[in-house]
Amino acid sequence: MKTGRKLLLLALVPLGLLLESCQKQKAFASFETNLPQPSAVVTKVTLNEEQQGYVQSGNHFSFTLLDAMFKGESLLISPLSVQFALSMAVNGARGETADEITNALGYGKGATAAINTYSKSLMDQLPAVDGKVMLRLANAIIVNSPYQLDGAFQSAVRDNYYAPAEVVPFTEPDVALDALNAWASRNTDGMINPLLDHIHSNDGIAYLLGAVCFKAPWQEQSGHHPMFDPKNTVENADFLLGGGEVAKVDYMKTQTAFPYVDAADFSMVSIPYANGHYCMYVLLPKEESQEAVRKLVSELDRKDWKAMTASMKEVDMWLSLPKFSTESSYNLKEPLRALGINAAFGKADFSTMLSGDKTPDGIAEIIQKNRINITEWGTEAASVSSTLINEATSDGKDHHPLIFNANHPFVYVIAEKSSDVIIFEGVFSGE
Repeated sequence: MKTGRKLLLLALVPLGLLLESCQKQKAFASFETNLPQPSAVVTKVTLNEEQQGYVQSGNHFSFTLLDAMFKGESLLISPLSVQFALSMAVNGARGETADEITNALGYGKGATAAINTYSKSLMDQLPAVDGKVMLRLANAIIVNSPYQLDGAFQSAVRDNYYAPAEVVPFTEPDVALDALNAWASRNTDGMINPLLDHIHSNDGIAYLLGAVCFKAPWQEQSGHHPMFDPKNTVENADFLLGGGEVAKVDYMKTQTAFPYVDAADFSMVSIPYANGHYCMYVLLPKEESQEAVRKLVSELDRKDWKAMTASMKEVDMWLSLPKFSTESSYNLKEPLRALGINAAFGKADFSTMLSGDKTPDGIAEIIQKNRINITEWGTEAASVSSTLINEATSDGKDHHPLIFNANHPFVYVIAEKSSDVIIFEGVFSGE
């Protein structure tokens, strides 16, 4: 078999919770992604025992990736989108290339068929869990026209990841770039546009694309009151960076009961969306410093996430949560190398991806571009930091609600509760 120095490029387009709806547009109609349409809302994500283990492995991968990427600044990634893209790629890989990817994801060797079934289950069920939450998970492949995907590979990604394949000549880079960016824009309602500013026209073979579009309001309080009333928002208040340095942010405020756990060096609160199936976990170090949040990030992959979330108890509290918006773009190549995925970026074996005597030589880059917003209505991925204090209420009752004040760097996670699947994770450092 002949091999060429060709590049496989994976472009990931995770997006936080959108304040606008994600709508399909008609541009590049031949490149539509036909996703499953839930016939009814389900009350929980149903997974078998093996797949529940995959969730825990995926969450371990999520925290390990977060640690590899965190450099002290605010950060947002969608680990679920990374997992889907790498899982699609495994269908075209063999040998060490496939083993390194599946091992890094925590699935073990030779698990491709099981990974596909698990991914399809998430694609089918996660968007149907809550009728008030809009979650769109979309995948696609843009193939350089001199090449053809292997039939088995194309069937695997189409049937399990709902990923269509569009053949576009990279020798016409403007056409290819327009097709790629139009798909990204269409599947994120214009929030990610453009995704890329150039195409690898000389040596590129394919782009594997993944998009996450998630819209969810905060859960209403009793009496249909909003969780965060804009009248209670405090503007231009201090966010403590440590060492006497401060930034200025606006804080949303509320008082109600939230699931909460107090650990040795941090505390965690769960803030629900809509009907309560999705939530944002806020993990607040007890020290007000960048070093404390760095230490927390480095230790999360060694903690039992499932046990930690299961141990949370409802506590009456005053909650202060920053409002913010962030846009970011990352190349995940080096962080994934740090997790043990090396062959895929070198002399890789993706020999079952293409038909004929051509084969990709390796992944050139993995790009993830994000945009997030947090407002009184809802959030687009969330960043929250909290400090704990006790203060008496003025309602005449003999109890002391906890004060959870997100006023210094913290970690946040957005997840579906019945499955524990992490969709977004990040750090808010005040900028």
